[in-house]
Amino acid sequence: MSGKAVAYRRSNFGSNADVGWDVQSQIAPPPGRQLFDPRIDFDQRQTVVIVYSQQVVAGGAWDGVYLVRSDDDGATWGAATLAIANGKHPTVAIGHGDATFERVVVAAYVGPGGGPGVITARFQDAGDTDLSDPFNFKDDGGSDMVAADDTFQIQQAHDNQARWMLHVRINGASATSTWTSMDDCRTWKQVA
Repeated sequence: MSGKAVAYRRSNFGSNADVGWDVQSQIAPPPGRQLFDPRIDFDQRQTVVIVYSQQVVAGGAWDGVYLVRSDDDGATWGAATLAIANGKHPTVAIGHGDATFERVVVAAYVGPGGGPGVITARFQDAGDTDLSDPFNFKDDGGSDMVAADDTFQIQQAHDNQARWMLHVRINGASATSTWTSMDDCRTWKQVA
C-alpha cells in the first residue's frame, strides 16, 4: 500500500489560455511509504528541486529527507536520493554565483518527534551526481544549531556576495531570528 504523493503543478499565468494550474507530474512514494512536508525551489533555467520527508506507513518510522530534481521544468524527474537520513521538515534553496554556477542546498532537522533537532545539511553543485557529506549548521561560537521546531527556511541572499540566509527559531528562543552564512551554510551569524 502506498501513501501520500507529491504533485508538481505549474501556473499557466501569462499564456493565452485561461489562467489556472497545470499538473506537470506526480512523485509517488515507494510501496509502504508516504511523503510529507514537500518544499520546492526553482530557477529561470528550468531547474526544479523538491525535497520531502518520507515515512513508513506501518509503525510511523521516518526514513529521512529525499531530494528529486528536474532539469526540464518538471517534465521528467531524476531518481529520488536520500539526502538526510532520519531528517524531517526539510527546506531547500537553489543558489547562483554567476551564469554557470549553481548550488542546491537541502537542510532538515534531525531529532525526536516534533521537538528540537540539530539542523543538518548537504549541498550539490550543478553537474555533480552526488550530494556532499552531511554537516551540521554551526553558530559563530562553534556550537551545533538546534531548531526548536520546523519553522525554519533557507535561501540565498540577493546580493553580489555568496551569502545564505536562515530564518529559524532556535531551541529555547521565544521568536524566530535571522542568520547569515558566508561559508556555504557551515557557520552562521545572527543578524536579527
